[in-house]
Amino acid sequence: MVAEGTRSSRPTTTICQVTLRVASETFARAPGPLAVTETAPRTLVSTATTNGRRRRKKDSPRATIPSDRSSQNSARASCHCAGAADHHSTPLNSSASAVRQTCDCQVRTWDKVDGELAVVREERRPPVGPPVAFGTTRRGRVVTGASGAWTCHLEIDVTGQGVHHLPGDRVGVLAENDDELVRRTVAALQATGDELVRLTPKWRAAVACREGYGEADVLPLRTLLRFARLRPIGREVAKRLVKLTAVGAWQRVVDARMEDQWELWDVLNLLYAGGYDVTRLWKADPRENDAFCAVIPPEPFRPYSIASAPPPGQPATTLRLVVAGLDYTSARTPWSYPRERQGTASHFLRRASAEGRQRLALQIVSAPRFRLPADPARPIVMFGVPAGPGRAATGRGRTGRARRRGPHGGGGCTGCR
Repeated sequence: MVAEGTRSSRPTTTICQVTLRVASETFARAPGPLAVTETAPRTLVSTATTNGRRRRKKDSPRATIPSDRSSQNSARASCHCAGAADHHSTPLNSSASAVRQTCDCQVRTWDKVDGELAVVREERRPPVGPPVAFGTTRRGRVVTGASGAWTCHLEIDVTGQGVHHLPGDRVGVLAENDDELVRRTVAALQATGDELVRLTPKWRAAVACREGYGEADVLPLRTLLRFARLRPIGREVAKRLVKLTAVGAWQRVVDARMEDQWELWDVLNLLYAGGYDVTRLWKADPRENDAFCAVIPPEPFRPYSIASAPPPGQPATTLRLVVAGLDYTSARTPWSYPRERQGTASHFLRRASAEGRQRLALQIVSAPRFRLPADPARPIVMFGVPAGPGRAATGRGRTGRARRRGPHGGGGCTGCR
């Protein structure tokens, strides 16, 4: 028992610490998003702490029992204790208005973000029809400008494949490396190209998308290199090679972030000169970290805009592509040397258009953010639209919109470079 008029056995400092801890835990576990730094709950906790400090300065060594104004007996403390007793499920009464305002603001923000995420999910949703279709190229034409830049006009026959798409959609194409690049890479690997290489699960799934390779789990090295991503060297591949080889010259290239100026064959030559056994890549078991299929990824689908549109509700029979060629020279720096390079997919499609009858693995990629208005009489203006979507939209206008023009006509396109 504590005699009346004597000081409480629990110091005021301990009371303030308990109050501060309860208030902090209550606010942290209250439902709803976290409030900003300067909010009513934080102000409340700061006030309680300040009151405690003020009392400690005024109290004598023989202070009286806690008054009604103390943080232990105040309405604020009752609110804190009630929240703690209710498993921290009730927010602070004094901060309810501030929390509600913050919640309303963040709900509006999340509604907007959720709408954007819904569009992205729709864009990445698998297309109608088979996930991978196969088409046959027809002979196309290549237009070369005065500067030497070229553009390839290509048609792909997809009759009977059940390919559905709308203006603005894209088609992914699985490209193959040219014979010269494969030859250089085989030589850099100190191999003949006939060596059999076992595939990893990731590689088996990628190769299964190519016609005639659905059940393949082993490929000749030369065929594997046709399907591999050999140029340019990506950041992740560059880091893997640094970790595996510990060659200082390549480490300096990666530190300078100049790996995209290199192709796999000249990286292998650099590693071989640094003392690394490059044959280990195709000799290693696929479960080992230095196996070729564990280091080098397969070629992904390269998306291109479709410059044609089928009749509404009907599958496409032809996909038209307008492909700009990619030719460049790698930079002359302390970490790279100048050499003429080529784009893998653009040159692959150019060869396919020149030869004709080339079978391609295709994948339709939906683009819900680029859609024509549902009302055909509504005028449209397109700014900076690429050749593919622009041609698809205006081409559909000639077949559908042009027959049902509104009072404002069809539409217009403008672009700048």
